Amino acid sequence: MIHIHNLEVENKEDIKNFLQQSNIFSSHKLQTGNALSTYQLYGKLFRLDVFDKLANSIMDIVKIPFVDMWANVNPPGTNVRPHNHFSEQYPNSVVGVYYLSKPKDSGNLIIEGTEIEINEDDLIFFKDVDMHWSQTNESTQDRVAISFNML
Repeated sequence: MIHIHNLEVENKEDIKNFLQQSNIFSSHKLQTGNALSTYQLYGKLFRLDVFDKLANSIMDIVKIPFVDMWANVNPPGTNVRPHNHFSEQYPNSVVGVYYLSKPKDSGNLIIEGTEIEINEDDLIFFKDVDMHWSQTNESTQDRVAISFNML
């Protein structure tokens, strides 16, 4: 696992504004309650202009291309269920998550049973076979994460 703190993204507010559109989200089986994901409707966010700077910042670090990228919004009381990203089609991919919005008490990331203390603007990379999930958002605000796979 690689944990990068305070990734600078020049157009962070533009990304937040883009994600205010309700028509890009749907529910997802790995989310609980009224949590939402762009995975079904916009699973390749890295192809959109508004995500160029974020995608380039990430690729500057790992130097490998994206397979997919999506946003997860976890309102208070929701979490992401345990899962991994392994697939026969893309074995040995690198999984990542960037925390666009991470309010206090909104829950941390758990990878292989180890709690990873997360702050806003943190970027985490880990293996596709690693079982991971998020703790329940116990804040009064949404937690927003941009997740992706690279190969």
